Amino acid sequence: MPHALSLALFVCLLLPLPALGITYGFTGTVETVHDDFGFLDASVDPPDLPVTGSLDIDLSSTDTSSPFGVGLTHLSFQLGNYLFDASQNPHSISLIDNRDTGVPGVTVDVWQLAPMPVSDLSPATQSSGNFAGYAAQIEFFDNTSSQFHGTETAPMVPSSLAGWDQARLTLNSLSSSGNVVAIDGRVQLQVNLGSWEALPVPEPRTGPLVALGLASLGLRARCRARS
Repeated sequence: MPHALSLALFVCLLLPLPALGITYGFTGTVETVHDDFGFLDASVDPPDLPVTGSLDIDLSSTDTSSPFGVGLTHLSFQLGNYLFDASQNPHSISLIDNRDTGVPGVTVDVWQLAPMPVSDLSPATQSSGNFAGYAAQIEFFDNTSSQFHGTETAPMVPSSLAGWDQARLTLNSLSSSGNVVAIDGRVQLQVNLGSWEALPVPEPRTGPLVALGLASLGLRARCRARS
């Protein structure tokens, strides 16, 4: 192999390993919508409205207990005519072990993505007053409390819906009062997730290595043609 190609291959192999990034695809149906102020249009009204989306998350973390700080997190989903699209870096995941349900002796495990805020949906909604955007959150619930043991030292994301009693996506409107932004209840929407799966992500080294392989084959072919 010519020296230049050998050097390029060596550089590719020295590239840093990718961050612990995973992409999840999900689908669901709208269970409830409360929009007494008419922020949203009629596209969110049909019963069992389908919702599709994805979550990209970098699980790299220096935290050793819940809530875990994680890296770049991107959540997007289509809701009727509206697109929710938010990114945060850093973000956080909570693994809530044996949360009290208020029923004696009954607890629940909760996997919880911290709320993701956006200034508005796309296209813009018919907001009013001290509107400050929307926040979306994904949560998984296990009523048998079998998903966590309370001593986790690294963040995780459920790989599927198996073993969970409920998985949901919620969207809530936000309002501002001074420097405080909080959920205000004017828009409350819940999506029950029906599918959730990790999607394959190409290894960053693969592209350069394939390109180098093709270049090497092309160079060999030219050399043979000249000989």
